[in-house]
Amino acid sequence: MPEFNNMTVMAAARILEKMHTQAECDGIELEWGLQDRTAGSVIKRVTQMAHIALTENPTVFTANGRQSLAKAMIEKAITANDFILENNSEDWLKIKTGLRFSGYEIEEQRTETEGSWGQKSYTSEFSLRPMMPEGVPAVNVSEAENEMISLLEKNNFPTALEHLRQAINNFSNGQWASANGDLRSFFEELLNAIAVKLGCDETKKSADKRSFLGTLNPPFLYAHYNEWDANVQKPQYIQGLWARMHPHGSHPGLSEEDDCTFRLQITLISARLFIRRFDRRVNETL
Repeated sequence: MPEFNNMTVMAAARILEKMHTQAECDGIELEWGLQDRTAGSVIKRVTQMAHIALTENPTVFTANGRQSLAKAMIEKAITANDFILENNSEDWLKIKTGLRFSGYEIEEQRTETEGSWGQKSYTSEFSLRPMMPEGVPAVNVSEAENEMISLLEKNNFPTALEHLRQAINNFSNGQWASANGDLRSFFEELLNAIAVKLGCDETKKSADKRSFLGTLNPPFLYAHYNEWDANVQKPQYIQGLWARMHPHGSHPGLSEEDDCTFRLQITLISARLFIRRFDRRVNETL
């Protein structure tokens, strides 16, 4: 599976197209060993580069060492000047949000300069940074997303699937509040649908359906993992996650983007655990 999704690589290609001339493209292709593999206008050439990155993703040599062509394209795109980034804000947003699906984020270093009349201005330099410490595998949200969609389709959870797709689409477009709402709806619908498929009365409330999943024999939600407990005073992962997804009041200093990214990641990873568990349970009983 590619390290970066199509949206991220294509957004990087569209920014690269604004940055380079034909001669500069020649230099990039020589640097990356892609000479004679593209042709035409700059737009066509960077699009062909993106196609190679998404279908073959060869390793290339860059100033930052050996790395995938997709990553090289993204790293070069984020060096675009402020004018290009501001005039391609939609692609810039797609790069930033797409990178978070792959376990990366963009780090900004701002430099202050002072003009001859004392006026201050700022320039920004951007670089890629893994979201997890070195040596710790990054959470690839794209992989979790793809597996979730496959298992939701396989096990016939259409409503949960639609909420998930809306959440991911809103997240990709920077609509954080809408994405958060769809993530809550997705997770609630998934557990509700699992409960119904395992025999719970569909007219019961969501909380009762979660309790049903904990009292099944054998249980679907495990008390020994603190996922659920009949004693509501005890720590419970499901209830804690549900509370985290339904905060009340303002959160001063908390980035909407960072918060939404956390919710997306924790929801997808948690939901993947439960849909896998359901899939194994159903298949074992066939």
